[in-house]
Formats: sequence, C-alpha cells, structure tokens
Amino acid sequence: MTTTKTKLAKGASAGTLQPTHISVTFKIVTPDQLRKITFTLSRLIDSTQDSWSVMFELDERADTTKDFQLVIQLQVDVDHNDNANAAATAKNGMDSDQHAQAIVAADTAKDAKKGDASLADAQSDAAAVVSARNPSSPS
Repeated sequence: MTTTKTKLAKGASAGTLQPTHISVTFKIVTPDQLRKITFTLSRLIDSTQDSWSVMFELDERADTTKDFQLVIQLQVDVDHNDNANAAATAKNGMDSDQHAQAIVAADTAKDAKKGDASLADAQSDAAAVVSARNPSSPS
C-alpha cells in the first residue's frame, strides 16, 4: 500500500505545485503471515533544507487468525547522503535489497525490544533500508 500526500508550498501558484511534504508507506507481510513491517518514508522541504525520515514499525502475531500486535516503533532521520535513494524509493518503491534489509531491521528491532540489541542498532538498521537500495534499481 502506498500513500502520497503533497501540499502546496507557501507562495506557490496553483499552476506550479511545489511539494513541501511527501509521505509514502510500504507494508511488508512475511510469507508465514506472522510479521508485518510498516515502513513510512517522509520528506520535508523548508527554506533551509531537504530532509527525509523513516517511521519503522514491527507488528507480530502468534497465529494468523489473531490480530497483529505492535512490537516496536522507531522514528529515525535519513542521512543526507541517502537523499537520492530516499527519493528513488518514494518514487519507484522498495527494491529487493531494501526489502531484505527491512527484514533484518525487524529482527534487530525485536532484539532491541527484548534487550538483546541496542536501540541505536535498531534505528541504524531501520535507516539502512534506504541506503540498501541497489544502484541498478530505478532512480
């Protein structure tokens, strides 16, 4: 599921749309249907900077007949060096390398929730979903 929201920048006319905020959400459900990863990539542009952030959420369930339960939610900023990868992901979707990194990030996030990894490790792995984009993927 992908959701994109665009607002009109201050001073922009209706003919020249200048996005100030973009938000795209990707949901990954594992083949066994027991884990769901929600990865929201957001862009904010203001007069001084262009920045991206990630909201990473892991939900799990023990049985496919039950509802998903929140395990952990992380909010992290994307390194400015990864802005091009973030833009390409927002425009073209996650590639297989990013999908694999999201699974790794989910494992680390769950470990952090249990105390078996640090919160910084979980945040780093969640942000790495953006940088994991394969250079041969559409930009």
